[in-house]
Amino acid sequence: MAEQVWKKGALHTHTYWSDGRGFPEQMVKAYRDLGFDFACFTDHNVYSEDPLLWQQVFAEEGDWPCVISQERYDDYKNNFPDSIEAKTYSFKTYVRVKPFAEVAESMSEKGRFVLIGGAEFTGAIKDQLGFAHVMHAIYLNVKKTFPYLSGGDAAQTLALNYEQYRRVAENQQESSLFMLCHPFWRFMDVEPSALIDANQGVKLFEVCNSVSDFHAPANVYSLEKFWDIVNAFRLDGGKSSILYATAADDAHFYDAERTNTTFSSCGHAWVMVNNPGEFNTESIIEAMNRGDFYPTTGVELERINFDRTNGTLGVKVKAESGVKYRISFITTKRGFDKTTTEIEIPEDGKRPRRLLKGYSDEIGRIVMETNGLEAEYTMACDDLYIRAEVVSDVPSFKTGPGFPAFNKTWTQPFKR
Repeated sequence: MAEQVWKKGALHTHTYWSDGRGFPEQMVKAYRDLGFDFACFTDHNVYSEDPLLWQQVFAEEGDWPCVISQERYDDYKNNFPDSIEAKTYSFKTYVRVKPFAEVAESMSEKGRFVLIGGAEFTGAIKDQLGFAHVMHAIYLNVKKTFPYLSGGDAAQTLALNYEQYRRVAENQQESSLFMLCHPFWRFMDVEPSALIDANQGVKLFEVCNSVSDFHAPANVYSLEKFWDIVNAFRLDGGKSSILYATAADDAHFYDAERTNTTFSSCGHAWVMVNNPGEFNTESIIEAMNRGDFYPTTGVELERINFDRTNGTLGVKVKAESGVKYRISFITTKRGFDKTTTEIEIPEDGKRPRRLLKGYSDEIGRIVMETNGLEAEYTMACDDLYIRAEVVSDVPSFKTGPGFPAFNKTWTQPFKR
């Protein structure tokens, strides 16, 4: 059995390069202090490379998108006195916000802590009913700012943005990745159909995002079912591309007071990447692109094993004292009911009208469930894939829609 060495990573962060409440160094320090092994720069619509980004310091941060507050500036001066570059004009203070390359050079540690550059495509589109949708996606390790391209719907918009990323990524030597973000934000904006027939090259999406406090109505699929729908239709339709799931903070806040109390702070949703060999940007991205990682909101695993010969998936939990765990195995059977229904979500003043598809209960069914630290399931001949979820009895840091009520982890789907 090959050794598994898990590295803890933050995939989705924002700083003063876009709408985060912190300098890049403050973001990095927050994650390093929490014991993370890597963090990614993913500010909105900009790869942070301009060495001359100067911003003014104000007394208060104000409304979104925020400005640099005196409080965060003072914290920056206290923690990074040798890094800060500031100047005063006409009684106004300006500070230089460092680009990714400079921060990576000063704060990465070879083999111990890795920083990865990237950005988040951010924009809006309108559907045929005239209602606004958003489609956000992250790319990592492509050193370029891309424009956000809008199509006629979410599927076309995803395809346009993925294609411009792909053309550049395929012509560089370094590995890169592309990830669909929070498909339910703002309200059910990206449907499973956007990833089934089109966009087969998209292999990663956020099954959990600690900012997206939005949820499906009771009669519509959950994010986990979204995931099962895409994989069931892809695999039963003869496609081989599995959709892998990630989890992310979508962090905007990095001060200690907000870390455990505020949505969009850090340390609440992350990925654990299997990286037993040399640890660097390339090894992280290659592992993620092949699905050798798992997303979590607090439950961690000692190992995940899949025997492709007999189709057996086994998981073992990294136990915490006094915590109880429930392990579930989920699959969809070949030949499942592919018929869909139409579900109308009326406009109610808080959310727009949506016309969505309803999917069969045959998709994403639990086939085995047990309490304990370790379990395994062997695929039946008609199982399209198998994945596992582990839920603890420790309540999540936040309650409400769009986030697991208890600490949880997911394995990726496996197929024979």
